[in-house]
This record gives sequence, C-alpha cells and structure tokens, in this order.
Amino acid sequence: MATGEIRGKATMNINDHEREKEIMWDLVNLHFTDLISDDQVEKIKESIAGILTDANEIRSAKLDDSFPLLNSYQPFRGDANE
Repeated sequence: MATGEIRGKATMNINDHEREKEIMWDLVNLHFTDLISDDQVEKIKESIAGILTDANEIRSAKLDDSFPLLNSYQPFRGDANE
C-alpha cells in the first residue's frame, strides 16, 4: 500500500497541505511573474491562501446529528400524493 493511502482512499496530513501550498505558489510564480505586477501576485496569493484556509476548514468540519442528510431535506418538494 502506498504511503498516504488507507484502504484505497488518499489521506492528507499537515506536511501534504504545506507541500500543496508550496507547489501552488511555485505555479503562481511560474505562470504569472512576467505577466502581472508584484502587487497583483500578492493579491492572488492572499486570495488563494483564503481559499486553502476555507478548504481546510471544510475538510475538517464535523456535522452534528441535527444536520439533515443531503437527500432528505427538500423544502420545495410537495407531498408525493399531491
């Protein structure tokens, strides 16, 4: 079994997230350094950092028991007998 895999499902740890960020910044620098200003690069980095933060929060979120199942909550659907 490959490192970082458990029963066929890939898992990510803190080091993977840090490496993911490094690769992302390398790609940003590679593709945009000559095309846009340094200020714009910094704004892009800030935006991407925010996206990564949000993604990490979503990945680690735990739903409580009161949260409806995705396929059970249908507020606009009428009764089956209607």
